[in-house]
Amino acid sequence: MAFNLDQFRSRLADGGARPSLFEMELRWPQTVTSGVDAAKASRFMVKMAELPPSTVGHIEVGYFGRKLKVIGDRSFTSLTVTIINDEDFIIRRALEEWMDRMSGVSSAVSQYRGGSADGGYTTTLSVAQFGRQGPSNRLRGYEFVGAFPIAVAAVPLSWDDADSIESYTCEFQYQWWEVAGEIPTRDAPLVNVDTNVTVAG
Repeated sequence: MAFNLDQFRSRLADGGARPSLFEMELRWPQTVTSGVDAAKASRFMVKMAELPPSTVGHIEVGYFGRKLKVIGDRSFTSLTVTIINDEDFIIRRALEEWMDRMSGVSSAVSQYRGGSADGGYTTTLSVAQFGRQGPSNRLRGYEFVGAFPIAVAAVPLSWDDADSIESYTCEFQYQWWEVAGEIPTRDAPLVNVDTNVTVAG
């Protein structure tokens, strides 16, 4: 195919998706006292996030000197976000309280009964990618189901660091991610997956 910049430009709709046009919303269990305010602040204070990778493993089965590759298990990596620190420490305080309730700093006692049910320690986090037209043009959204923090990073302090604003990272584990409740496929562009599943007792 001959080089043609106009053809490439026609394929790059609206100039391509931009990594800076996103919004991340963190959520907290109901037991965290400042969780509601921290969730509202997170939409402005999370300055770096990520769209999740999709990874399915494979299993190699030997047969007469050859390797047959079959589908393995799906795996989910951790989610790391970078958060701007304001002088109220609203998000950091809420994260520290959440983790302290999961495993006490001095007691190692958990105040939670289990996972996502009432009184549980997990929540659902969400990230949205926007187009250049702004928040009204939501291109894609992901939800991280059964999420909980496992590491809040240190905040370096220095007398020599004058013209900057503090930020830190937080690493979350989660059970799986969903594409706004829908996963498109070639045969069925909008197929609901793993939603409203009823297990017979």
